[in-house]
Amino acid sequence: MLRAMASCVASLVLFGCTQVPPDGPISVQEAIERIHQLDGQTVEVHGWLGHCAGYDCALYISKDDAETVAYGDWESDQWLEAMDRRLSIGANKSFDHRAAPFQFQRVAIKGKIDATCRGMFYVCTDRVPDIVPHSIAEI
Repeated sequence: MLRAMASCVASLVLFGCTQVPPDGPISVQEAIERIHQLDGQTVEVHGWLGHCAGYDCALYISKDDAETVAYGDWESDQWLEAMDRRLSIGANKSFDHRAAPFQFQRVAIKGKIDATCRGMFYVCTDRVPDIVPHSIAEI
């Protein structure tokens, strides 16, 4: 009896901790909120692509946020808040070339989530790879 209970508890622990990837696309907000749970998984994220070249490329919750970061006053509260609501796209020159026609449009990006730079003990600058992109498509 004790062995059966231990086996049952072990199964709950193992399977209860397993993270299941989302069945369909997720929003930028959901990706940010669940970034540690989704770490290492390939997902499709829907959002607004901002300026994408060089040291900056990100997916935003809204077109307003994308434009605020691209054209706004970087010392303003609105700019800082928009930066906090973005999912940074890892550096990839071939991706930047494919993404160029979709800047400031609603897109679907499929890629691997990387939570490394969202941890307490790791600081990243420039192009943070919150998502390492595989593909992009206009929605």
